[in-house]
Amino acid sequence: MLAEQAVAAVWDDRVALSGTVRLSLPPDIATAVLAPALIGFKTRYPDATIEMTLADRRFSLIEEGYDLLVRMGPVADSELMFRKIADLPRALVASPPSSPHIPI
Repeated sequence: MLAEQAVAAVWDDRVALSGTVRLSLPPDIATAVLAPALIGFKTRYPDATIEMTLADRRFSLIEEGYDLLVRMGPVADSELMFRKIADLPRALVASPPSSPHIPI
């Protein structure tokens, strides 16, 4: 999986990691894409603690003390290091109105 490869590229297997890693992820990406990679990371590094915030809002990594942010869409701050980890197709769906007299 692409997400697992991205996480593996960040952490070297020869290093024993410990401490807290602070992440901020959009809720849908956390469950759909990164959950298996985070479970694998925690299995490999049991002394590391993952502190995860599920949010879509934009904020400063440095000012709020996050180690990693995962976001969807274009990167606004070009001074950040970033890597594309997945394509998530989106679709807008709706049911038809219950009455033809209700304006859409």
